[in-house]
Amino acid sequence: MAYMDVLKEIKDKYPQYPMFVYQVSGEYAMIYRGAQEGAFELRPALMEILGSLRRAGADVIISVLHSTCFGMVET
Repeated sequence: MAYMDVLKEIKDKYPQYPMFVYQVSGEYAMIYRGAQEGAFELRPALMEILGSLRRAGADVIISVLHSTCFGMVET
């Protein structure tokens, strides 16, 4: 998973710059498979991950799951 502590440190040090982060397809595949197998529900897991990236300082999140998340996230 993402190194959110590192993201937070960078954003704290350089708050004047927008932070773009990318969630790789392997992370999404892992999350999707876990939900398929019944380990957890997909929507709450995605919302937690996206929220965690925002809390770490991400201004923009680039991800392969964008079409899954349309309608889930407020800007």
